[in-house]
Amino acid sequence: MFGVTDNTNGKLAVLRTAASAPDSLRNNYASGIAWKGADTYGALTVAYGAPNVKIAGGNGSNPVWWFGLDATSGKTYTLPTDSKTLCATDGSNASGTWGISISGNAATATKAINATNDKDGN
Repeated sequence: MFGVTDNTNGKLAVLRTAASAPDSLRNNYASGIAWKGADTYGALTVAYGAPNVKIAGGNGSNPVWWFGLDATSGKTYTLPTDSKTLCATDGSNASGTWGISISGNAATATKAINATNDKDGN
């Protein structure tokens, strides 16, 4: 199947997580599937109360990588098909020059490391 001829150690299991779960799985009683092919593992878990998904994989006894997708219910998303990169919400994998547009103002700041002008430009 899928060009693989030797998968004598393959397994597929249905799972449900507890209130707390490892970071690689959705917690709060999520449902999912886990699979194994020889020494490579994978898991897909989904939350029951929101459109949240986690996918994990690797080998050994624990996943070596995972990522999560959090969405809005009833919306369709199109992922980039070219060389664009999706960025983590904390910006940890963002780099390069980004064309952005910012509107609004910052009348006050709760914390400033370095300020060069006050509100009057002094």
